[in-house]
Amino acid sequence: MERKLISKRHADVCKVFSNPMRIEIIEALAEADRTTTELAESVGASTVSISQALSMMRERNIVVSHRDGNNVRHSLADPRVRQLFFTMRGMLLDHLEQSGELAREARAALRDDATTDITTVE
Repeated sequence: MERKLISKRHADVCKVFSNPMRIEIIEALAEADRTTTELAESVGASTVSISQALSMMRERNIVVSHRDGNNVRHSLADPRVRQLFFTMRGMLLDHLEQSGELAREARAALRDDATTDITTVE
């Protein structure tokens, strides 16, 4: 029974990675802590949508929030989330490259972004 519960919780945490906006939030937070407004600007979404996504991500211990003066800043709860994100992104880009889908353009765009940490770039 314990194994099933762990598998259920694992699947629940993985839901965070099933939404493009949440993935963009993780990518932004992998670069630096940010406020809700900064995330909204970075992702191109409303602050309401960002707040809802952050709430879901906090419930799953992916993101933590802390007060910084008058602002609330958000960060990844564990450095392994950043590792997991970039591992999955690297695997995706490798697959795209092998299948010939958009890989060169995607890698070129990421290579131009100095903050991206994908070690498998050509």
